[in-house]
Amino acid sequence: MPWAAAPEESFLATDEDTHLDLTEAGFTMVSLRDTTQENLAAQTALRSKIEAEGPPPLGMHVLVGDRLQQQRTNSYNALRDGRAQMVEIVARKPD
Repeated sequence: MPWAAAPEESFLATDEDTHLDLTEAGFTMVSLRDTTQENLAAQTALRSKIEAEGPPPLGMHVLVGDRLQQQRTNSYNALRDGRAQMVEIVARKPD
């Protein structure tokens, strides 16, 4: 994953594992929506803007530093190549 500095920090869960983990923690799944294409489009637009205009004066690059460019490239490539997906999960925990 883009935030992992070493292989042992890089792992993903399947939709089924995520559902099971949330259920075991007491949550009820309301929805799980694949947002990969939306994220890929947003990342593509951001990459184009930065290439044309350079980075903004403030942003994540200020906090993360030089590593951010590689993290963004890793994330973009994983989404583009189908090795990862982005999901939006809505879950409720009963009172």
